[in-house]
Amino acid sequence: MRLEKCWFCSSTVYPGHGIQFVRNDAKIFRFCRSKCHKNFKMKRNPRKVKWTKAYRRVHGKDMTQDSTFEFERKRNKPERYDRNLAENVLKAIPKIDKIRVTREERHHKNRSLLESSIMYIVWICGTLVSSPPPHEKHGRRCFAIRTSRRLPHKDIRPHV
Repeated sequence: MRLEKCWFCSSTVYPGHGIQFVRNDAKIFRFCRSKCHKNFKMKRNPRKVKWTKAYRRVHGKDMTQDSTFEFERKRNKPERYDRNLAENVLKAIPKIDKIRVTREERHHKNRSLLESSIMYIVWICGTLVSSPPPHEKHGRRCFAIRTSRRLPHKDIRPHV
């Protein structure tokens, strides 16, 4: 059973599901649902549509580089069936999934820390949020300095 990926949103397309579009140059596009097919026909870029996997990867919301993704890649080269190899692969799948989940959690935690530190900088430097009044165009300036200090996720404002 071959599980294909949707060309537009990168979700899995199970056998007997979805739509397959073949272009004049024999390029095959598979879509998981009509929503993806319609967006493709409207010539939308998946990297600019917020609900797609491509958008999430481009904007740093999902991991892009990880060795666990190597197992999901499609392999067109057929291999001879080996019972021991299949058994070892089935044993390794839960371990690989566990590793992937922990790495994704770490990625989201680091991302939230980065966002909270940016909010802290914006809170200190109010000029980054709102433009200064017309008479104070060259008044107070604020520069963001990269520091090694990390703030906890919930505490954005400093204790004064």
